[in-house]
Amino acid sequence: MLSRKKPVKEESAPDTIVGPNSQWEGNLTCQGSVFVNGSLKGAINVSGRMVVGPEGRVEAEVKAGSARVSGQVIGNIFVEELLEVNSTGKIMGEIHSDMISVAEGGVVDGHFNMSTREDRAALDDDKDTP
Repeated sequence: MLSRKKPVKEESAPDTIVGPNSQWEGNLTCQGSVFVNGSLKGAINVSGRMVVGPEGRVEAEVKAGSARVSGQVIGNIFVEELLEVNSTGKIMGEIHSDMISVAEGGVVDGHFNMSTREDRAALDDDKDTP
């Protein structure tokens, strides 16, 4: 398990739910949290927490404050804080996150890029300097 210890906020009820018999195609933007236990294709931008349930399948570029994956994510995923991959979770794609936790049985197939917001800000500052 690769991680930097940081407290994780308790979960509250999600603001947006894509249920087990639902399919969503397109862009999904949410200022709160999202729970996906159905099928979602496109792009996801969530300021809060994204949870992919055990029946969830996401084919998208994902940007989230934090995320927990118990289902399947295919595509690049950018998480500002903790990315959790549970024992039934599968991610295929490039991963950018401050912290990642992969439970025994969880599958991750892709490139990891772990850096803090401060690291990314410093890199952005260096790019702007001639």
